Amino acid sequence: MDLLQKELTDDKRIIYRGAHAVAVLPVCARYPYEVWVAPVRPAPSLAALSDEETADLARALKTVLLKYDALWKRPFPYILVVH
Repeated sequence: MDLLQKELTDDKRIIYRGAHAVAVLPVCARYPYEVWVAPVRPAPSLAALSDEETADLARALKTVLLKYDALWKRPFPYILVVH
């Protein structure tokens, strides 16, 4: 089973769930504060996403970043990796 699908099925570590995008804390996180932000529909690239999917993906990322900022009560430094 796909790791992202497993996280969605478990429904324990979801930070954001929209119509077209999700943000989850992966059970197999390799780094502290690791979060996966992904479109629900598999796509070959970000350019292949529809406008609605792109907007929801941006909303998911913004939600994660605002939650990090709130956690530390200041802007949270982060590294963004896109696969």
